[in-house]
Amino acid sequence: MLLDEKRVMLLEVLKFFCLRGGCYHARAEDYLHTGKLHVIDPTTRCNNKQCSMCDGSWVTQHKRVNKKALVSWFQIEFPKFVSTENASSLTDLLWNGKEKWIKTVFRVKKKSSLCKYHVESLMLSLIAAEIITWKVSKDKIVWFLNKIETDDGGDEDEKIEECCYLIDAYWDGIPLY
Repeated sequence: MLLDEKRVMLLEVLKFFCLRGGCYHARAEDYLHTGKLHVIDPTTRCNNKQCSMCDGSWVTQHKRVNKKALVSWFQIEFPKFVSTENASSLTDLLWNGKEKWIKTVFRVKKKSSLCKYHVESLMLSLIAAEIITWKVSKDKIVWFLNKIETDDGGDEDEKIEECCYLIDAYWDGIPLY
């Protein structure tokens, strides 16, 4: 299987579990029926006590974040790229960084009111939303902020790169204040 195909499949799994999109059971049923991952009407409930979307427990792991603070953190603190053997160093950028960022991003008075898994959930959500992306290089994972080429509104042939975190549609499914 090609690396790009694996990447697409991994992103679909992350989107399913890490982005808010409605009842897991209804989404899975829809996915099996259509072959595409859709956001389900939030009023659709399976009433299964095991469904973290329907029972509300999903929001305890995926805390709401302050988008403006996160964008500032990306612009000021996030390195050009992070090379690592696993995803934990990505989480550590925020968790072990300046305390003011974690308090501002999650809108908490004390870091102690959070658990590290809240930051892990956020990072997985940012990867699922394709705001943060990766490539594999020499048995290491290189994480970086995703960019896309867009028209600048001027010359037809002229394209500019824009960070995905600056495009509202990329934040869909991430719980925001």
